[in-house]
Amino acid sequence: MRVLIASYNLISEKSHLMPWRYVCEAAEFFNSNGHHAIVVSIENSLGDFTLEKENLLVKKIRKNKAFLYDDINALIKEHAIDVIFWPVSWREASYRLQALKNTNKPLIGYFPGGMYSVKDVIYAVKSIGLKASLPYVIEALSPKKRQLSRFRHCGFKELITLTDWTAQCVKLYGWSEEKITVALPGKENVIHNDEYHIPDEFKQWLGDLEYLIFMGPPTPIRGGFELLEAFDRVADISTSIRLVCLFRSDVGVDQSSMKAFISGLKNKDRIYVVWQSLERPLLEAFIANAYAIALPFVVVPSEIPLALIDAASYGKPVITTNCGGSGKYVEQYGVTVNLSKIAEFSDKLLKLIEDESFYLQKCSNARSTYDKHPTWNEMSKKWFDVAGRTVS
Repeated sequence: MRVLIASYNLISEKSHLMPWRYVCEAAEFFNSNGHHAIVVSIENSLGDFTLEKENLLVKKIRKNKAFLYDDINALIKEHAIDVIFWPVSWREASYRLQALKNTNKPLIGYFPGGMYSVKDVIYAVKSIGLKASLPYVIEALSPKKRQLSRFRHCGFKELITLTDWTAQCVKLYGWSEEKITVALPGKENVIHNDEYHIPDEFKQWLGDLEYLIFMGPPTPIRGGFELLEAFDRVADISTSIRLVCLFRSDVGVDQSSMKAFISGLKNKDRIYVVWQSLERPLLEAFIANAYAIALPFVVVPSEIPLALIDAASYGKPVITTNCGGSGKYVEQYGVTVNLSKIAEFSDKLLKLIEDESFYLQKCSNARSTYDKHPTWNEMSKKWFDVAGRTVS
């Protein structure tokens, strides 16, 4: 079997993140099991490059209407492709669907993103601005039944979703349940170090208190501002908890807004901030010693963020946003919050801190959720099975 697996704007520096990791794992599985997969990056220019870690050749094609069909068709002929995996969305452009139809090849769609409600995207516009929110606004407003009808018309045989929630929505809007496969992003085969050493300076600051931990860039889309505001309220009530913010030092990220925001908080002395990315052993030390892990998102660009899955491996409750399939997934072992309702956010934090039985149950659920979660191989096997059915 010879397959083409496409993604948008795949670059080496982000191949370990969603949704690109998802695509690379599937391609590796095909290649390591006697088949042939090529990975395609849909962007603005032609070319190719190799992902050294995955040992995958990536072919770039042009997404422009004038070139898309010719670029795809050239790869189909060069590699004798049997089936195409294509990233679909509710706003998928008609010209791209038509180009795929013209290949006369069986098509399998996968949803890198999920379902965005109007309520969620309205808040996103307020929080991160219209320009950054526009793709999600269009997703929320696009007619779902009409788009699924277009998929059928253009030759899509099956659809893959990354969460059960998105699968339920796809079924609700009229796609046959037998032609929907849920393939959650995989988990790492990791064994955490039994000894986690956090810096002495941090131990002295913490004392005998517990702490929540946030990890990620200090950008509005990650929900850090809302978390800090909610925690500031919690700190007025509970003296037993502190907050640790490990802000990644991503290239091009402006930290000044976050620094100014923290300096204006009433309880800023209860917040420990690191402004640069940490080496993995030290990062794991902070996570392993945390009381709970806070990973909110204003919107989730691709389900399920790998950090949410990885967090469960520590047996820690997770605090995240209740939008989409990622929120539904985390409900099993954490709490989900509405970022637009800060008072409700702080109440849920307090419940996790003060209700011991509730907290311990979430810890237990985190461990069992991670144990049951599929590996990358199990995820990729689902892709392989879908391709097999489609070709036959």
